[in-house]
Amino acid sequence: MSNIKRVSDVISVQDIHNWEDGDVITIKAGTGSGKSYFIKNRLFIHAKDNNKKILMLIHRSNCVDQFQREIEKDRKSKNIVVKTYQSVEEYRKKHNKSFLNKFDYIVCDEFHYFMSDANFNQSTDISLTEILNQKDKVRIFMSATGYYMDQYMREIKSVNPISYKIPINYDYIKSLHFFHQESTLEKLIGGFIKRKEKAIVFVESVQVAYQLHRQFKEHTLFNCSKSNKKHYKHVKSKAIEKMLDDENFNQLILITTRTLEAGVNIVDDQLHNIVVSGMYDTGTIIQCVGRKRIEDNKPNDYINLYIESNSNKKLGGIKGQINRRLQKAEYVRSHGTEKYIKEYMRNTHDTSGVVYDDIIKGEDKAIKRVNEMIYFKNKVDIVEINKMLNLGKFGFCKYIADVFGFYDSQKGWYDYKMVEKEENKSKLERYLDSLIGRQLIKEEQERLVREINLKDSRGRLQKGLKTINGYFNDNQFKYMLISKKTSKRVNGEPQSYTYWEVIGDIEL
Repeated sequence: MSNIKRVSDVISVQDIHNWEDGDVITIKAGTGSGKSYFIKNRLFIHAKDNNKKILMLIHRSNCVDQFQREIEKDRKSKNIVVKTYQSVEEYRKKHNKSFLNKFDYIVCDEFHYFMSDANFNQSTDISLTEILNQKDKVRIFMSATGYYMDQYMREIKSVNPISYKIPINYDYIKSLHFFHQESTLEKLIGGFIKRKEKAIVFVESVQVAYQLHRQFKEHTLFNCSKSNKKHYKHVKSKAIEKMLDDENFNQLILITTRTLEAGVNIVDDQLHNIVVSGMYDTGTIIQCVGRKRIEDNKPNDYINLYIESNSNKKLGGIKGQINRRLQKAEYVRSHGTEKYIKEYMRNTHDTSGVVYDDIIKGEDKAIKRVNEMIYFKNKVDIVEINKMLNLGKFGFCKYIADVFGFYDSQKGWYDYKMVEKEENKSKLERYLDSLIGRQLIKEEQERLVREINLKDSRGRLQKGLKTINGYFNDNQFKYMLISKKTSKRVNGEPQSYTYWEVIGDIEL
């Protein structure tokens, strides 16, 4: 993996000299490709030599803390200031002005933030507008998952950036697994603990994350957003600070919400498992995976990735919710505030924030407006969900498998496994092993059929040996069922009967 390109390989010192005030720069590169290193070193040297200041904007407080400590340790805080995007938004709302004019370079780290957080932070468009309005600065936008934001800036904001791109490689993902049930999380964590394997478990629901931590408290470190006061009191803040400083954690399992899904680095060649639960957004999943940094000089540094699946039914439900939001936004655009209020009456409040209230300057009057960022984000979500649904059964799994390179387009083959199915397979294999060498007569045959639980499209239990053996072969079971005849004496008379026999270790 030593031949991986870095941002500093792609953007030269001369490039930096050539950038002019007002330029917008986009850098699309995978996690671990040196985006932050480029800012903290190459751009820093240029800024220091030319007496210029860099503002580094980051969207998670954990990341700010980690980055700030690095800046102070390296004595670079005179030229680099670290803030959150949220601080830009709050300052604008509170003071009706910006503090960005103090800087020469405005760096937007993980700039997918503007879109990825728009569903729960209805002010992301404020900070983006503030940044784009700084037309006498060089504005740098960096992300591994900034495709849709790049599209938004070009199509909606009419920005034509200078773009740098490094292809993203997911070869370090050794295996891809999906699971259907939330309860499988407990089994996965229990398995990691039993095998003494390190893991990061990302959970969308802070309640579920905390309950898992309580269940496995001896082996886990819990983390969530500081804004969630109910659960943050259970976070061992000193342990989290140590993790950020060391880029490692001592416990076997780190259980965290998406508060850690971007910017934080974990460098640990003993960490081989990442679990993502409760998320459907591709960019968020990619960011979760990116928290584990692969070391170039360690070819055995890899991860096994486990992702909770989203059924087509669930995706359809999400799509319906999004379409209802978009319908409201489009009604405001077409008909204005007064007709919108008449149409929706007491249901005019939109919790998603795609429609919001604004004040007309100079008038004591409110108006309904459309948040273009949230609107665009919802459109993007619909596009992705439709792509998943168009792939048919297990569309989410197929789509994500393709993103991470687990799809062979020539063979039309997806190389992923379902955790529950693998568990059932292991259970059945243990049962089949116990039957080898035995004669299975009627009652045992019926029990085996129930254990295999193979059904046709109409839900009928399949009992034929040919069908069962075909199922074994298709699913890589090294077993075969054969029917044999024999006889025994009953009351001194020979009596023939048929039985099944399990043959093991069949060559596939």
